[in-house]
Amino acid sequence: MSIKSLFSILILAVLVMACNSAGQIVGATSQSKTMNKQISKFLKEYKGYTWIPARTQVININDNQIDTVLSPGFIMFKTEISNIDYLEFISYVKRKFGNDSARALLPDTTVWKRDLAINEPLTGLYFRHPVYRDYPVVGVSHYQAEIYCNWLTEIFEMKTDLPFRKVSFSLPTESEWEFAAKGGLDHSSYPWGGPYTRNSKGLFLANFLRVPQGSVYRDSLGTLQVNQNEWNLLGNQNITAHVKSYYPNGYGLYNMSGNVEEMVKEDGIAKGGSWNDPGYYLQIPVRNFYKKETVDGKRGFRVVMHIDE
Repeated sequence: MSIKSLFSILILAVLVMACNSAGQIVGATSQSKTMNKQISKFLKEYKGYTWIPARTQVININDNQIDTVLSPGFIMFKTEISNIDYLEFISYVKRKFGNDSARALLPDTTVWKRDLAINEPLTGLYFRHPVYRDYPVVGVSHYQAEIYCNWLTEIFEMKTDLPFRKVSFSLPTESEWEFAAKGGLDHSSYPWGGPYTRNSKGLFLANFLRVPQGSVYRDSLGTLQVNQNEWNLLGNQNITAHVKSYYPNGYGLYNMSGNVEEMVKEDGIAKGGSWNDPGYYLQIPVRNFYKKETVDGKRGFRVVMHIDE
């Protein structure tokens, strides 16, 4: 074989590898070019969303056998649903169904005085005051979050500029949430990679309960507890942060760890930890459990959009 022929083969191999790599990054190998164009068009028009590529999942068939399945990609809201997002929903419900229906879906703002006494003034301010319009909505139940998703589905059904024939919104499944939170870093415990909650300059990478070493302990029931007398020593702000605080992960998602823990489709499970949780709960695999239909000042949600047709 001549040097020229060998060189041509090597160049071809490199090009093939590059194409395969690029395809895996954007999920292009799992869908048609037409679908890729439709997704790009949607993301260009709706900048609050981002594409989460297809993924291979391991599933259990029985006790002795496992298999893999390719789960399709989906579109996810870049941030937690904010107060202004939820207010838009409440306004729609009020116009279409009346005051009583809208009132039934309002957040429970008394969560602020239940969770932390010094935050009691937020009871009358947090949801409606313009200062907090871009902060995550809290005090909503799993049921209210699902109603919000149904409303978004209805709103998008009426849009005439969508490149897709049919889409639907929901809370992410726990599996979808974890995959999205990793941002393409398959073996990371946190959305930003690495095992630490600070960067190389010593700055914290999320909004969470920062306590000195030794201040977190387990009580007689095994529940994590925090020495409240020490929790402000590391600059805690005792409240949520703007939904676009801190750096986004590799998929462009903000606050997948910290700020508010996020409800997933499986009722009673929240992921990502919150402003009022120690760093342990910020880890992607860790679950926070809550009782069905309860509300909390540290719990919110974000939505996913699936392309049905």
